[in-house]
Amino acid sequence: MSMNKGNIASDDPRGENASQSRVELPLSAVSNHERPVNSKQLCAHLQISERTLAAMRAKGVIPYWRLTSKNFRYRISSVEIALANLR
Repeated sequence: MSMNKGNIASDDPRGENASQSRVELPLSAVSNHERPVNSKQLCAHLQISERTLAAMRAKGVIPYWRLTSKNFRYRISSVEIALANLR
């Protein structure tokens, strides 16, 4: 991994195959001072349902942190960059 990229990815117990669902972002694109948001806050920001968010998480489309089995955190700027890269 190069030094100029940050690795934002899900905490995936699948091991080596988990790298396929990882989203690489330049460190300059991610603000270290941005407060992470929960699923409900991100859904409100993106104007999507919690089920749609869960599907995007499952497909590896968006970066997130898993705190517990049902508790996730997201950085809005990282999610917006990942979604913009899909288009």
